[in-house]
Amino acid sequence: MEKQFNLITVIEAVHKRLKSIVIISLISLVSSFILTHPRLQIVPPVYEAVALFYPANLSLTDRPYLFDAQAAVDIEFDLFGTKQDVDRLVAIAKSTQVMKHLVEQFKLVDHYEINPEKTEFPLLAALSRLKKNYKSYKNEYGAIEIHVFDKDSHMAANLANEAVAMTDKIYRQMVLDGRRRLLKTLTQHADAKAEEVLELSRNMEQIADPAERRTLEIRYNAAVEQLVKYTKLVDQFELIAGEDISTIRIMESAIPPEKEEPYRWLIVIGVFFITLFVLIAGATVLHVLAE
Repeated sequence: MEKQFNLITVIEAVHKRLKSIVIISLISLVSSFILTHPRLQIVPPVYEAVALFYPANLSLTDRPYLFDAQAAVDIEFDLFGTKQDVDRLVAIAKSTQVMKHLVEQFKLVDHYEINPEKTEFPLLAALSRLKKNYKSYKNEYGAIEIHVFDKDSHMAANLANEAVAMTDKIYRQMVLDGRRRLLKTLTQHADAKAEEVLELSRNMEQIADPAERRTLEIRYNAAVEQLVKYTKLVDQFELIAGEDISTIRIMESAIPPEKEEPYRWLIVIGVFFITLFVLIAGATVLHVLAE
C-alpha cells in the first residue's frame, strides 16, 4: 500500500506541475543541443580513427626459405604470422615506447593545450591523456586494431597510422637485432676456422713424415669444408640481416573520419533525462510538503 501511495503521490505531483516540467525539460534539451554544437566549440567533437593490420610471416624472409630449396618446401606458405606474432605486436603497440614517440612526434603537449608552467610533468600529462584516447587490441578475426580518439579528425588518423608504423619499426628492429647477433657469432666462428686452416696449412709444409702429414691433411680438408659452410652462412645472414623487411601487413590505414563519435548525443540525452528526473523528484517533494 505504501508503494501504491508513493506512486500515486508522484503521479499527482507530476500532473499538477506537468506544464512546468515539460517546458523546463524541453529547454534543457534544446540548450544542451545548442551548447554542444561543434561550431560553438564549447564541447568539441570527438573523432575516432581506426587502423587495422596483420602480422607478416617472417619465415618467408628467413634463411631456410630464401637459400634452402628443400627447407622451403617444408615451410607453410602463409602471408600472415602466428598468434604469438599478434600478441607481440599488440604488446608493442600498447608500449610506452610507442606512446612516447607519438607525444613527441606530434607535440601533443601543445595539442592538448597543457601549460608547462602550471603542470609539473607536461610530458607525463600528455602521455596520460593519450592513453585515455588510445586503444590497441586483437579483434575476433586475429587482426590488430588501433583506435585513436581526438577532437581533430586528421590528428586522430595521423596518430593511428604513426602508431602502426612505429610498431612495425620496433618489431623489425627486434628481429634484425637477433639476426645480427647470430651473424656476429657466425663471423667469429668463420674467422676462427680460417685461422685454423691457415695454421694447419703451415704445419703441413713443415712435416716430412707421410703418416703425420696424412693426418694433418684429413684435419685440413675437414676444416676447409667447415670454413666453406661458415662462409656461406655468413654471406646468407649478411643479406637477411640487412634486408629492409616489414613485420606487418596493413589491411586498412586510418583515414580522417567525417563523422564524429556520438558523445554529443549522449550528453544531450543525458542532460534531458537528468533534468526530468530532478524536476519529478522536486515536484514530488513539494507536493508532499504541501499536504
